[in-house]
Amino acid sequence: MKCGNCGTEIKYGDKVCPGCGLPLPKENYKDFIPEEKKEDFSDIDIEIDIENEKNQEDLKTDESSVEPDAEQTAEHPEDEIEDNPEDNIEKNKDKTKKKKTELLFSDDKLPESEEVIDATFVDIDDDTFKAPSTKVRTKHKLTKGDIITIVIGIVMLVALVVGGIIWFVNRQNKKKVEDNKFGKEEVEGFFDGITEKDEIICYDYVTGYNSDAIFKIVDDRIKFAGSFKSFEISNIEIVEKKELRGSFLDSMINKTGSDLDKAYILNITFRYNVDGAVLPAKAIIRTGRTRGNKKWWVVSAEFDDVISAANDFMYAYSQVDADTIIDFFADGVLTDKEKETMRKTYKFVIAPFNFTDIRFNAYALSDSKMSEISSKFADKDRKYSSVIGFTVETYGKNSEAGNNRADFDLVMALDGNQWKVLDIKFIETY
Repeated sequence: MKCGNCGTEIKYGDKVCPGCGLPLPKENYKDFIPEEKKEDFSDIDIEIDIENEKNQEDLKTDESSVEPDAEQTAEHPEDEIEDNPEDNIEKNKDKTKKKKTELLFSDDKLPESEEVIDATFVDIDDDTFKAPSTKVRTKHKLTKGDIITIVIGIVMLVALVVGGIIWFVNRQNKKKVEDNKFGKEEVEGFFDGITEKDEIICYDYVTGYNSDAIFKIVDDRIKFAGSFKSFEISNIEIVEKKELRGSFLDSMINKTGSDLDKAYILNITFRYNVDGAVLPAKAIIRTGRTRGNKKWWVVSAEFDDVISAANDFMYAYSQVDADTIIDFFADGVLTDKEKETMRKTYKFVIAPFNFTDIRFNAYALSDSKMSEISSKFADKDRKYSSVIGFTVETYGKNSEAGNNRADFDLVMALDGNQWKVLDIKFIETY
Protein backbone atom coordinates (compact mmCIF):
# COMPACT_ATOMS: atom_id res chain seq x y z
CA MET A 1 0.00 0.00 0.00
CA LYS A 2 1.31 3.44 -0.98
CA CYS A 3 0.56 7.01 0.12
CA GLY A 4 -1.72 8.77 -2.38
CA ASN A 5 0.06 12.06 -1.73
CA CYS A 6 3.78 11.22 -1.92
CA GLY A 7 3.86 7.57 -2.98
CA THR A 8 5.74 6.35 0.09
CA GLU A 9 5.19 2.69 1.05
CA ILE A 10 2.78 2.52 4.00
CA LYS A 11 2.68 -0.33 6.50
CA TYR A 12 -0.53 -1.61 7.96
CA GLY A 13 -1.03 0.00 11.34
CA ASP A 14 0.57 3.40 10.48
CA LYS A 15 -1.61 6.33 11.45
CA VAL A 16 0.31 8.90 9.38
CA CYS A 17 2.46 8.66 6.25
CA PRO A 18 6.11 8.20 7.23
CA GLY A 19 7.05 10.27 4.12
CA CYS A 20 4.86 13.38 4.12
CA GLY A 21 3.08 13.01 7.50
CA LEU A 22 -0.41 12.94 5.94
CA PRO A 23 -2.96 11.34 8.36
CA LEU A 24 -4.16 7.97 7.11
CA PRO A 25 -7.70 6.57 7.15
CA LYS A 26 -8.84 4.84 10.33
CA GLU A 27 -9.25 1.57 8.49
CA ASN A 28 -5.47 1.41 8.17
CA TYR A 29 -4.90 0.97 11.94
CA LYS A 30 -8.31 0.43 13.57
CA ASP A 31 -7.93 -3.26 14.41
CA PHE A 32 -4.17 -3.30 14.39
CA ILE A 33 -2.40 -4.12 17.67
CA PRO A 34 1.38 -3.91 17.35
CA GLU A 35 3.11 -7.10 18.36
CA GLU A 36 5.65 -5.30 20.55
CA LYS A 37 2.91 -3.55 22.55
CA LYS A 38 1.24 -6.80 23.51
CA GLU A 39 4.11 -7.72 25.84
CA ASP A 40 5.67 -4.32 26.59
CA PHE A 41 5.03 -3.94 30.32
CA SER A 42 8.58 -2.87 31.22
CA ASP A 43 7.34 0.14 33.17
CA ILE A 44 5.59 -2.18 35.68
CA ASP A 45 7.89 -3.36 38.48
CA ILE A 46 5.62 -6.15 39.77
CA GLU A 47 3.16 -7.95 37.50
CA ILE A 48 0.40 -9.47 39.61
CA ASP A 49 -2.81 -9.98 37.65
CA ILE A 50 -5.45 -11.97 39.42
CA GLU A 51 -8.76 -10.35 38.64
CA ASN A 52 -7.74 -9.13 35.17
CA GLU A 53 -7.01 -12.59 33.73
CA LYS A 54 -10.31 -13.89 35.03
CA ASN A 55 -12.04 -10.92 33.51
CA GLN A 56 -10.31 -11.56 30.20
CA GLU A 57 -11.45 -15.20 30.15
CA ASP A 58 -15.00 -14.21 31.13
CA LEU A 59 -14.93 -11.52 28.49
CA LYS A 60 -14.16 -14.01 25.73
CA THR A 61 -16.93 -16.27 26.92
CA ASP A 62 -19.42 -13.42 27.07
CA GLU A 63 -18.51 -12.18 23.58
CA SER A 64 -19.17 -15.58 22.08
CA SER A 65 -22.45 -16.30 23.89
CA VAL A 66 -24.20 -13.43 25.69
CA GLU A 67 -24.32 -9.69 24.96
CA PRO A 68 -23.61 -7.36 27.93
CA ASP A 69 -26.67 -6.18 29.82
CA ALA A 70 -27.31 -2.49 29.30
CA GLU A 71 -28.18 -1.88 32.94
CA GLN A 72 -25.07 -3.69 34.09
CA THR A 73 -22.96 -1.60 31.72
CA ALA A 74 -24.51 1.58 33.05
CA GLU A 75 -23.94 0.56 36.70
CA HIS A 76 -20.36 -0.60 36.09
CA PRO A 77 -18.94 1.53 33.30
CA GLU A 78 -15.48 0.46 34.27
CA ASP A 79 -16.25 -3.05 33.01
CA GLU A 80 -17.42 -1.83 29.62
CA ILE A 81 -15.25 -3.12 26.80
CA GLU A 82 -14.57 -0.67 24.03
CA ASP A 83 -13.68 -1.57 20.51
CA ASN A 84 -10.30 0.18 20.76
CA PRO A 85 -7.66 -2.37 21.84
CA GLU A 86 -5.20 0.30 22.94
CA ASP A 87 -7.71 1.69 25.44
CA ASN A 88 -8.14 -1.78 26.91
CA ILE A 89 -4.42 -2.17 27.31
CA GLU A 90 -4.13 1.17 29.15
CA LYS A 91 -7.02 0.26 31.47
CA ASN A 92 -5.46 -3.11 32.21
CA LYS A 93 -2.20 -1.41 33.11
CA ASP A 94 -3.97 0.97 35.51
CA LYS A 95 -5.77 -1.91 37.19
CA THR A 96 -2.54 -3.86 37.52
CA LYS A 97 -0.76 -0.90 39.11
CA LYS A 98 -3.66 -0.35 41.49
CA LYS A 99 -3.58 -4.00 42.53
CA LYS A 100 0.16 -3.81 42.99
CA THR A 101 -0.13 -0.74 45.23
CA GLU A 102 -2.93 -2.20 47.32
CA LEU A 103 -0.97 -5.42 47.80
CA LEU A 104 2.29 -3.70 48.73
CA PHE A 105 0.84 -1.23 51.25
CA SER A 106 -2.01 -3.30 52.71
CA ASP A 107 -1.72 -5.01 56.08
CA ASP A 108 -4.61 -7.35 55.29
CA LYS A 109 -3.93 -10.96 54.38
CA LEU A 110 -5.56 -12.68 51.43
CA PRO A 111 -8.41 -15.02 52.26
CA GLU A 112 -7.30 -18.60 52.66
CA SER A 113 -9.69 -19.76 49.92
CA GLU A 114 -8.38 -17.27 47.37
CA GLU A 115 -5.73 -18.56 45.05
CA VAL A 116 -3.00 -16.57 43.35
CA ILE A 117 -2.98 -17.43 39.67
CA ASP A 118 0.14 -16.90 37.55
CA ALA A 119 1.78 -14.26 39.80
CA THR A 120 5.21 -13.00 38.88
CA PHE A 121 7.36 -11.35 41.60
CA VAL A 122 10.15 -8.92 40.73
CA ASP A 123 12.95 -7.89 43.13
CA ILE A 124 12.74 -4.22 44.02
CA ASP A 125 16.03 -2.37 44.21
CA ASP A 126 16.58 -0.13 47.25
CA ASP A 127 16.98 2.88 44.97
CA THR A 128 13.67 2.08 43.21
CA PHE A 129 11.42 1.72 46.25
CA LYS A 130 11.94 3.06 49.80
CA ALA A 131 9.51 3.24 52.69
CA PRO A 132 8.37 6.73 53.65
CA SER A 133 10.78 8.42 56.08
CA THR A 134 10.01 10.98 58.80
CA LYS A 135 13.62 12.17 58.98
CA VAL A 136 14.16 15.58 57.44
CA ARG A 137 17.59 16.25 56.04
CA THR A 138 18.78 19.72 55.26
CA LYS A 139 21.71 20.25 53.02
CA HIS A 140 23.27 23.67 52.63
CA LYS A 141 26.24 24.31 50.47
CA LEU A 142 28.50 27.10 51.78
CA THR A 143 28.55 30.05 49.50
CA LYS A 144 31.43 32.45 49.03
CA GLY A 145 29.65 34.96 51.27
CA ASP A 146 29.28 32.36 54.03
CA ILE A 147 33.00 31.55 53.92
CA ILE A 148 33.92 35.24 54.07
CA THR A 149 31.63 35.76 57.07
CA ILE A 150 33.17 32.81 58.93
CA VAL A 151 36.72 34.02 58.22
CA ILE A 152 35.87 37.53 59.42
CA GLY A 153 34.36 36.09 62.62
CA ILE A 154 37.49 34.02 63.33
CA VAL A 155 39.75 37.02 62.69
CA MET A 156 37.68 39.18 65.05
CA LEU A 157 37.79 36.50 67.75
CA VAL A 158 41.57 36.17 67.46
CA ALA A 159 41.95 39.95 67.52
CA LEU A 160 39.79 40.12 70.66
CA VAL A 161 41.90 37.48 72.44
CA VAL A 162 45.19 39.11 71.42
CA GLY A 163 43.86 42.52 72.44
CA GLY A 164 42.85 41.15 75.85
CA ILE A 165 46.32 39.68 76.41
CA ILE A 166 48.01 42.95 75.42
CA TRP A 167 45.67 44.91 77.71
CA PHE A 168 46.42 42.61 80.65
CA VAL A 169 50.21 42.82 80.13
CA ASN A 170 50.09 46.61 79.84
CA ARG A 171 47.95 46.84 82.95
CA GLN A 172 50.42 44.73 84.92
CA ASN A 173 53.34 46.84 83.71
CA LYS A 174 51.47 50.03 84.49
CA LYS A 175 50.57 48.73 87.95
CA LYS A 176 54.21 47.89 88.57
CA VAL A 177 55.24 51.42 87.59
CA GLU A 178 52.49 52.92 89.74
CA ASP A 179 53.49 50.76 92.71
CA ASN A 180 57.05 52.06 92.51
CA LYS A 181 56.26 55.69 91.74
CA PHE A 182 56.71 56.42 95.44
CA GLY A 183 59.72 54.15 96.09
CA LYS A 184 57.96 50.95 97.19
CA GLU A 185 60.78 48.68 95.99
CA GLU A 186 63.37 50.74 97.88
CA VAL A 187 61.32 50.54 101.09
CA GLU A 188 61.05 46.75 100.77
CA GLY A 189 64.81 46.51 100.16
CA PHE A 190 65.42 48.65 103.24
CA PHE A 191 63.42 46.24 105.42
CA ASP A 192 65.13 43.24 103.79
CA GLY A 193 68.47 44.62 104.97
CA ILE A 194 67.25 44.65 108.59
CA THR A 195 65.83 41.13 108.27
CA GLU A 196 69.15 39.89 106.84
CA LYS A 197 71.01 41.80 109.60
CA ASP A 198 73.15 43.44 106.95
CA GLU A 199 73.64 47.22 107.16
CA ILE A 200 75.21 47.37 103.69
CA ILE A 201 71.92 46.34 102.07
CA CYS A 202 70.10 49.17 103.84
CA TYR A 203 72.79 51.71 102.95
CA ASP A 204 72.18 51.10 99.23
CA TYR A 205 68.72 52.62 99.65
CA VAL A 206 69.56 55.60 101.88
CA THR A 207 70.76 59.08 100.90
CA GLY A 208 70.78 62.64 102.27
CA TYR A 209 72.14 64.68 105.17
CA ASN A 210 70.25 62.66 107.77
CA SER A 211 71.68 59.34 106.62
CA ASP A 212 73.55 58.93 109.92
CA ALA A 213 70.29 59.08 111.91
CA ILE A 214 68.80 56.44 109.62
CA PHE A 215 71.88 54.23 109.98
CA LYS A 216 71.55 54.48 113.81
CA ILE A 217 67.96 53.23 113.56
CA VAL A 218 69.10 50.37 111.30
CA ASP A 219 71.96 49.40 113.65
CA ASP A 220 69.64 49.33 116.69
CA ARG A 221 67.22 46.98 114.89
CA ILE A 222 69.98 44.72 113.67
CA LYS A 223 71.38 44.47 117.22
CA PHE A 224 67.87 43.73 118.43
CA ALA A 225 67.55 41.01 115.79
CA GLY A 226 70.91 39.51 116.81
CA SER A 227 69.51 38.71 120.27
CA PHE A 228 67.22 36.01 118.89
CA LYS A 229 67.73 32.64 117.30
CA SER A 230 65.03 33.42 114.77
CA PHE A 231 64.18 36.90 113.54
CA GLU A 232 62.09 38.13 110.63
CA ILE A 233 60.22 41.24 109.54
CA SER A 234 56.96 40.29 107.85
CA ASN A 235 53.53 41.63 106.82
CA ILE A 236 54.94 44.90 105.51
CA GLU A 237 52.01 47.03 104.32
CA ILE A 238 51.87 50.64 103.17
CA VAL A 239 48.56 51.73 104.71
CA GLU A 240 48.78 55.36 103.61
CA LYS A 241 50.89 57.43 101.24
CA LYS A 242 50.91 61.13 100.49
CA GLU A 243 52.92 63.08 97.98
CA LEU A 244 54.84 66.08 99.33
CA ARG A 245 54.54 69.15 97.13
CA GLY A 246 55.34 72.83 97.22
CA SER A 247 56.88 73.96 100.49
CA PHE A 248 56.87 70.39 101.87
CA LEU A 249 58.97 69.21 98.95
CA ASP A 250 61.30 72.18 99.38
CA SER A 251 61.66 71.30 103.08
CA MET A 252 62.65 67.74 102.21
CA ILE A 253 65.21 69.05 99.71
CA ASN A 254 66.76 71.27 102.38
CA LYS A 255 66.82 68.52 105.03
CA THR A 256 68.33 65.88 102.76
CA GLY A 257 70.55 68.14 100.64
CA SER A 258 69.40 66.16 97.58
CA ASP A 259 67.95 67.49 94.34
CA LEU A 260 64.55 65.83 94.57
CA ASP A 261 61.76 66.23 92.03
CA LYS A 262 59.30 64.00 93.94
CA ALA A 263 58.81 63.01 97.58
CA TYR A 264 56.31 60.88 99.50
CA ILE A 265 55.51 60.22 103.14
CA LEU A 266 54.46 56.61 103.84
CA ASN A 267 52.70 55.12 106.87
CA ILE A 268 53.75 51.49 107.16
CA THR A 269 52.75 48.61 109.41
CA PHE A 270 54.78 45.45 109.90
CA ARG A 271 55.72 42.98 112.60
CA TYR A 272 58.78 41.30 114.12
CA ASN A 273 58.71 37.52 114.49
CA VAL A 274 61.22 36.65 117.22
CA ASP A 275 61.58 33.16 118.73
CA GLY A 276 57.84 32.52 118.51
CA ALA A 277 56.79 35.98 119.73
CA VAL A 278 54.97 38.40 117.44
CA LEU A 279 55.69 42.09 117.97
CA PRO A 280 53.53 44.50 115.89
CA ALA A 281 55.24 47.71 114.78
CA LYS A 282 54.79 50.87 112.71
CA ALA A 283 57.06 53.19 110.79
CA ILE A 284 56.89 56.55 109.01
CA ILE A 285 59.26 56.58 106.07
CA ARG A 286 59.85 59.41 103.63
CA THR A 287 61.03 58.63 100.13
CA GLY A 288 62.41 60.94 97.46
CA ARG A 289 63.38 60.71 93.79
CA THR A 290 66.51 62.46 92.59
CA ARG A 291 65.98 64.59 89.55
CA GLY A 292 68.95 63.44 87.48
CA ASN A 293 68.86 59.63 87.54
CA LYS A 294 65.18 59.31 88.58
CA LYS A 295 66.16 56.93 91.38
CA TRP A 296 64.10 56.56 94.53
CA TRP A 297 65.69 56.71 98.01
CA VAL A 298 64.77 56.37 101.67
CA VAL A 299 65.51 59.88 102.98
CA SER A 300 63.93 59.68 106.46
CA ALA A 301 62.76 56.94 108.87
CA GLU A 302 60.92 57.00 112.19
CA PHE A 303 60.01 53.68 113.87
CA ASP A 304 57.20 53.14 116.36
CA ASP A 305 58.12 49.71 117.77
CA VAL A 306 59.18 48.08 120.99
CA ILE A 307 62.78 49.25 120.52
CA SER A 308 61.80 52.91 120.14
CA ALA A 309 59.42 52.53 123.13
CA ALA A 310 62.26 51.13 125.30
CA ASN A 311 64.53 53.99 124.20
CA ASP A 312 61.84 56.55 125.01
CA PHE A 313 61.38 55.08 128.47
CA MET A 314 65.09 55.08 129.30
CA TYR A 315 65.81 58.58 127.90
CA ALA A 316 62.59 60.28 129.01
CA TYR A 317 64.15 61.54 132.27
CA SER A 318 65.97 64.27 130.32
CA GLN A 319 62.65 65.69 129.05
CA VAL A 320 59.94 65.09 131.66
CA ASP A 321 59.74 64.22 135.33
CA ALA A 322 59.70 60.66 136.62
CA ASP A 323 56.07 60.76 137.79
CA THR A 324 54.80 61.61 134.32
CA ILE A 325 56.96 58.89 132.75
CA ILE A 326 55.77 56.14 135.07
CA ASP A 327 52.13 57.18 134.73
CA PHE A 328 52.41 56.99 130.98
CA PHE A 329 54.21 53.64 130.74
CA ALA A 330 52.65 51.78 133.71
CA ASP A 331 49.17 53.20 134.17
CA GLY A 332 46.44 50.57 133.87
CA VAL A 333 48.92 47.71 134.06
CA LEU A 334 50.51 47.61 137.54
CA THR A 335 49.09 48.03 141.01
CA ASP A 336 49.67 51.33 142.74
CA LYS A 337 52.28 49.70 144.97
CA GLU A 338 54.28 48.42 142.02
CA LYS A 339 54.01 51.78 140.27
CA GLU A 340 55.50 53.52 143.35
CA THR A 341 58.42 51.07 143.44
CA MET A 342 59.10 51.69 139.76
CA ARG A 343 58.91 55.46 140.28
CA LYS A 344 61.64 55.30 142.97
CA THR A 345 63.89 53.17 140.77
CA TYR A 346 63.55 55.64 137.93
CA LYS A 347 64.14 58.71 140.13
CA PHE A 348 67.11 57.50 142.10
CA VAL A 349 68.84 55.06 139.75
CA ILE A 350 68.11 55.78 136.12
CA ALA A 351 67.73 59.57 135.99
CA PRO A 352 70.93 60.47 137.89
CA PHE A 353 73.14 58.26 135.72
CA ASN A 354 73.19 60.75 132.82
CA PHE A 355 73.36 58.24 129.94
CA THR A 356 75.44 58.86 126.87
CA ASP A 357 74.63 55.51 125.21
CA ILE A 358 72.20 52.64 125.68
CA ARG A 359 72.33 49.13 124.25
CA PHE A 360 69.40 46.75 124.27
CA ASN A 361 69.85 42.98 124.25
CA ALA A 362 66.42 41.44 123.77
CA TYR A 363 65.21 38.03 124.94
CA ALA A 364 62.00 36.02 124.95
CA LEU A 365 60.37 35.61 128.36
CA SER A 366 59.99 32.18 129.93
CA ASP A 367 56.63 31.07 131.28
CA SER A 368 57.90 31.12 134.85
CA LYS A 369 59.15 34.70 134.61
CA MET A 370 55.91 35.82 132.97
CA SER A 371 53.97 34.20 135.81
CA GLU A 372 56.10 36.07 138.35
CA ILE A 373 55.55 39.41 136.65
CA SER A 374 51.80 38.89 136.21
CA SER A 375 51.43 38.80 140.01
CA LYS A 376 52.13 42.55 139.94
CA PHE A 377 49.30 43.31 137.49
CA ALA A 378 46.33 45.34 138.62
CA ASP A 379 44.20 42.78 136.75
CA LYS A 380 45.54 39.33 137.67
CA ASP A 381 43.68 37.69 134.77
CA ARG A 382 45.16 40.04 132.18
CA LYS A 383 46.99 38.31 129.31
CA TYR A 384 49.41 39.86 126.84
CA SER A 385 50.24 38.23 123.52
CA SER A 386 53.21 40.49 122.63
CA VAL A 387 55.76 40.52 125.44
CA ILE A 388 59.53 41.03 125.21
CA GLY A 389 62.39 41.41 127.70
CA PHE A 390 65.59 43.48 127.48
CA THR A 391 68.89 43.45 129.24
CA VAL A 392 69.71 47.17 129.06
CA GLU A 393 73.34 48.32 129.14
CA THR A 394 73.63 52.03 129.91
CA TYR A 395 76.86 53.98 129.47
CA GLY A 396 77.51 57.40 130.98
CA LYS A 397 79.03 59.13 134.02
CA ASN A 398 77.52 59.09 137.50
CA SER A 399 79.46 61.91 139.16
CA GLU A 400 78.39 60.92 142.65
CA ALA A 401 79.27 57.20 142.45
CA GLY A 402 82.01 57.47 139.86
CA ASN A 403 80.61 54.59 137.79
CA ASN A 404 80.31 54.64 133.98
CA ARG A 405 77.97 51.65 133.34
CA ALA A 406 74.71 50.41 134.83
CA ASP A 407 72.60 47.38 133.72
CA PHE A 408 68.86 46.97 134.07
CA ASP A 409 66.25 44.32 133.33
CA LEU A 410 63.29 45.75 131.43
CA VAL A 411 60.07 43.90 130.42
CA MET A 412 57.55 45.49 128.04
CA ALA A 413 54.21 44.40 126.53
CA LEU A 414 51.86 45.78 123.90
CA ASP A 415 48.62 47.08 125.42
CA GLY A 416 46.32 48.06 122.57
CA ASN A 417 48.43 50.39 120.42
CA GLN A 418 50.89 51.38 123.15
CA TRP A 419 53.89 49.62 124.63
CA LYS A 420 53.76 49.43 128.43
CA VAL A 421 56.45 48.70 131.03
CA LEU A 422 55.61 45.58 133.04
CA ASP A 423 58.77 45.55 135.13
CA ILE A 424 62.09 47.39 135.61
CA LYS A 425 64.88 46.15 137.88
CA PHE A 426 68.35 47.45 138.60
CA ILE A 427 71.00 44.74 138.15
CA GLU A 428 74.40 46.29 138.97
CA THR A 429 76.89 49.04 138.12
CA TYR A 430 80.39 48.78 136.71
